[in-house]
Amino acid sequence: MALMKRPMSDTFNGVNKMLEHYSDIHKDCYGSRPTTERLYAMSRDEMLADLEYMQDCIERDIAYDRKVQQDAVNDCIAVGAVDEATALRWLEDAYEGDY
Repeated sequence: MALMKRPMSDTFNGVNKMLEHYSDIHKDCYGSRPTTERLYAMSRDEMLADLEYMQDCIERDIAYDRKVQQDAVNDCIAVGAVDEATALRWLEDAYEGDY
């Protein structure tokens, strides 16, 4: 039985999607897209390891942001907000909607 080869366009699309995903995650993690030279110089294994590292960084940042927000809510409750909704409203007012 002969092995069937994938069409070249399928392989190209798969690589292209991985590069796009890497670029998106890099932007989420570092705030900018990677340089083209860096992107094309990486091996598949290097890219996968880097993706895992960046995903961990993003998850830590999200957890930290949630903790900071909960601490701010708790501080508002400690000084008189009757509930979390009131504390969040106070924070929205204090940061002019940027909270």
